[in-house]
Amino acid sequence: MLSILARFLIATAGLCLAACAVDSRRAPVLPAPETTRNAVRTADLASGVVEYELFVPDDGRPAPLVIILHGFSRSRANMRDWGVRLSQEGFVAVVPTLPTWANHRRNAASVVELMDHLCADRTLPIDRTRIALVGHSAGGLCAFLAAADNDRVNLWIGLDPVDRYRQAVEAAPRVRCRVVALLAEPSGCNKRSNWTAVQYAPQSRALTLVVTGAVHSDCESPTDRIAELACGKSDPSRRQTFKQYTIAALRDHLLQDPRAQAMLAAAGADGKVRRFMPSQDGLPAASGDGATAGSSED
Repeated sequence: MLSILARFLIATAGLCLAACAVDSRRAPVLPAPETTRNAVRTADLASGVVEYELFVPDDGRPAPLVIILHGFSRSRANMRDWGVRLSQEGFVAVVPTLPTWANHRRNAASVVELMDHLCADRTLPIDRTRIALVGHSAGGLCAFLAAADNDRVNLWIGLDPVDRYRQAVEAAPRVRCRVVALLAEPSGCNKRSNWTAVQYAPQSRALTLVVTGAVHSDCESPTDRIAELACGKSDPSRRQTFKQYTIAALRDHLLQDPRAQAMLAAAGADGKVRRFMPSQDGLPAASGDGATAGSSED
């Protein structure tokens, strides 16, 4: 007869095997990474030298260009995983380090110059008719300024964007591309949701969503302890929500993906996000009817 200890060990091993079998059947949160060509490059632009990381899907077919911008006092290292993830979705993703700390207009000029530099490189498999700018915090402002008066930009996505000296508000009437803002909850790090620019851009089909419970650092990937100490502990599930809706907006507008369009249309029923409308005092107010609306947040 087996001893009590032996029976215990056999039972424990069986439970472990069963658990492993269940885990192996679960779909991962993100698809398994595909092989992605990436390289660090330098562009000597009129506005300054810009170092950027390039992520190109392996299939080599022409793909939309997405430029992803970091926030204030940060670098491309804090948005690198966005480049990896978007290249897996079939986009040519570029993640630069902006040339100045807080000169948003100069940074915006560098983004336009970088976009032109990339489009002029005929060795890159870029579909030059489909371009999006994605920016976190001050990078969202920079991207918004770059989109103003620029017919080459098809889509702007702000990841908890922050306005500064109402520069985005002033630029808003000149922004013609599709506008999507994905916001965190109001906090000191996003200046209490001061992103009101969409109210002044009625010509853009604006969609603004707040990721429920999110903090400013949830938009970075990867983030770090410094950002979390300043802006709150990040959460993988909330970060995933930012990525899911960013990808949906990119796939809807640049790839005409009907599933992505359906996801955005059904956002009002998703407990992970909520639609917002601007209130009369400029701060966000909840939308009761679930209609697409503009909002402020950063």
